[in-house]
Amino acid sequence: QWGGRPRAAAVALLCAHADQEGPSGRAAACARLVWSSPPERGTAADGPAAKRQRADTAGEPRVRCRQILLKHVGCKQPVDKVRKQPVRRSVAEAEAALHTVLKEVDAGGDLAFTQRCRAVSECASSLKGGDLAGDVGWLSRPIEKPGEKPPKQVASRNAVIRAALALEVGDVSDILLSDEGVHILQRIA
Repeated sequence: QWGGRPRAAAVALLCAHADQEGPSGRAAACARLVWSSPPERGTAADGPAAKRQRADTAGEPRVRCRQILLKHVGCKQPVDKVRKQPVRRSVAEAEAALHTVLKEVDAGGDLAFTQRCRAVSECASSLKGGDLAGDVGWLSRPIEKPGEKPPKQVASRNAVIRAALALEVGDVSDILLSDEGVHILQRIA
């Protein structure tokens, strides 16, 4: 049911046992392991360093996504911009709420995504009309300089963009955590 969505699977485990009595401390972890073979001997990896490519973004892949965003007390701006109220939920509560939304979206498709976006999302883009509710615009691969560690906020945003780029058109992402809050994305183009 949660294939390819390790965070959603972990939240599902926690939610399934939340109503049971017992110790209050719970934790769940899910991992997705990907193996790749090392480059073969005699390939370009062994030869001289190639010239650096120009930073031309014309051929870069771009995707357009919509999001459902729930903020939490630890995010950069813990204020619901739609309802103009401070946010008091924890990260775990935001993830649990988005887990419920994710199940509804999986069952109901595009229309369910639009309806749930308007009902629960705490980003200003949820107020857009029609199928543009939650639209975050076009996203392209972030430019990262080798050997340079980006600031935490930039790294967090780049992780969300990489998740968006991995989606096929119409797919809905796993639950994503960033400095802005907890998201789910739907690729629309």
